[in-house]
Amino acid sequence: MSTRVSRLVAGAASGFLWCLLAACGDNLVVGTDASGPPSTTRPVFNPPVAHQGAAWGAIPFPSDLYLDADGFVALNDIPIGPGADPNFAGLMLDRVHEMRGAGVWSNVFFPMYGNVDGGTLAGNVKVVDLADRSEIPVDLVFRADLDVVVAALAVGRILRQDHMYAAYVTSGVRGVDGRRLGAPDGFREAIDLSRTPADPALANAQNVLRPLVEALPAETVASLVSATVFTTENVTDIG
Repeated sequence: MSTRVSRLVAGAASGFLWCLLAACGDNLVVGTDASGPPSTTRPVFNPPVAHQGAAWGAIPFPSDLYLDADGFVALNDIPIGPGADPNFAGLMLDRVHEMRGAGVWSNVFFPMYGNVDGGTLAGNVKVVDLADRSEIPVDLVFRADLDVVVAALAVGRILRQDHMYAAYVTSGVRGVDGRRLGAPDGFREAIDLSRTPADPALANAQNVLRPLVEALPAETVASLVSATVFTTENVTDIG
């Protein structure tokens, strides 16, 4: 495979992740609406130390937290459904490792501990362009088989190359127990810009999430339970 073709495949790889996941089938979860304590369902947030990369599901994907010291995506594995070809999955992971940032076809995946009420995602899960704070149209679904909230780019939509985006989930999303999601303690610490976390992994997460936190109104920041900031790859220079 030529270098150019290899890198073009890499640019599409994170979009192809959706194809791998889709082999599992759609699983929407619907719950009830209620107030009270936070849900037993909670977002996953286990950020890596800077440039160390991470396993799929440790943090939202894509994220600049996955980048190694040379700016390549250091994703340790990808999820595949029972109907997916493991050889194809291995090829995609190899190509992901050649990427210098997120693909312009990237969907966003928010891992969860537990099930989410898919009916509460609209308006509470957003993808935004950090340059002008505009919202990117996405389709939202909760995959119960993978415990992940997916924000999928609308059909025909691609992201700008070499550009910074962010995505986030607010406490308006509810678990199937009808309760609002709560933010992990480490995540709260990372988005509190008034102090630098002592934990180097959380301090690194704070640096990456800072552009989003600074762009959002204070009331929105207070409602965040999961978030990611990612920069797309420059596909024009692939060759």
